[in-house]
Amino acid sequence: MANRELEKLSDELLTWEQVDQARRWPALLVGNGASRAVWSRFEYRSLYETACGFESDGLNAADRELFRRLNTHNFESVLGALWMTQTVNDILELPSEIAWVRYTSIRRALANALRAVHIPWLTVQPEALAVIREALLTYEWIFSTNYDLLLYWAIMSALSDPPDVRDFFWRHLHDYRDSPGLCFEPWNVGVPSEVTKILYLHGGLHLYELSAFQAVKRVAGDENLLDAFYRIAEKETSAIPLFVAEGNADEKRSVIGTSPYLSFAYHQLVLYGEPLVVFGHGLGPSDQHIIDAIARWRNRELAISIKPLGADHILAEKARYMQMFPGAGIAFFDATTHPLGSPDVNLSAAAV
Repeated sequence: MANRELEKLSDELLTWEQVDQARRWPALLVGNGASRAVWSRFEYRSLYETACGFESDGLNAADRELFRRLNTHNFESVLGALWMTQTVNDILELPSEIAWVRYTSIRRALANALRAVHIPWLTVQPEALAVIREALLTYEWIFSTNYDLLLYWAIMSALSDPPDVRDFFWRHLHDYRDSPGLCFEPWNVGVPSEVTKILYLHGGLHLYELSAFQAVKRVAGDENLLDAFYRIAEKETSAIPLFVAEGNADEKRSVIGTSPYLSFAYHQLVLYGEPLVVFGHGLGPSDQHIIDAIARWRNRELAISIKPLGADHILAEKARYMQMFPGAGIAFFDATTHPLGSPDVNLSAAAV
C-alpha cells in the first residue's frame, strides 16, 4: 500500500449497526474469532500440540513420527493415509494390525484434544444459541471455516430439521450402525433461494467420511454430537472425521481437493462475488486459499470485523486487509458490536 494511503487510515471503527444500515449484506464468512467470542478455550495454538501434551492417551512417539514423515499436523490427512493403508493391505492380504493400532491411537488422541478445548454441551445456554441463530438467519449464504459444533448447535436449536436452513446434507443413510446420518450428494444440491445456505469450508466435528466419495453428517440420536464423536473414536469403525484443523494453505487445498463435499463448498465461495461480511477471521497465511477466493472479485464490497485492541492494532489490521483486497470497498467495524461478538453469547464465565 502506498504511504499516502496508509496516512489516510483512521483508528476508528464503525459499529455493525452503521454498516448493516448502509447496504444489504447477503453473505457471511465466519472464522475462529466467532467461536472464541463464545468460549475462550477455543483460543488454543494447535490441536496437534494439545494432543502431544497429554501424559497418556495423547500422541505418542510413533504417532508423532507419522505426522513428521507425512509432513503435516492435520489429523484428517494422517487418519486418511492410515485408513488407505489398511484397505490396500486387506486387498493384498497383508498384515494391517500396525496401521490399525496407529489409526485408533491417533483418533483417540484427537478426541482427547477436542475434549480439552471444546465447550461442553451442558455449558451451552439456549439464550446464547438463540442470539447466534437469529444473527445467522439474516444471511443468504454462510461460509464457515470453523469445525467446532457451535454454529451447528445454534442452527438446530429451534428445530431438529429447520426449514429455513440448508447445509446440502439431506439423503438419509440407513445402513450405518454408529449413528443416524445424512449424505451429501454432489449431483443433488438444488436449494430454494429464500433459505439460508451454510457451508463448512473446512468440515466439522459433525461430518465424517465413510469413503473417499461419501461424506455424511452425523445427526443427534440419543446422545449429543460431541459425545458421539468421542464414542466413535473408541470404536472399530470406518468413519474418518472430515475437518481440516491445521496445516498451511497448500495442505488445506490438498485436503479440500480430495473431498467432494469440501471441494463443492470451496467452489461456492470462489463463485460468490456479492457483498460479504467477514467476521472473526484473521485471514492469515494458512488461509491463503480463502483470501484467493475472496480476492477473485476485485471490486466487491466487504465488511470486515476488527477487535478494538488499541489504535496500533486497528491501523495495522486495516492496512493488512486493504493490501489483501486492493480495489475492494471495505467497511471496518467493531467486532464487539456484532451479535456474534456481543457479551450475550459469551459463555466462558459459565465454566468458572
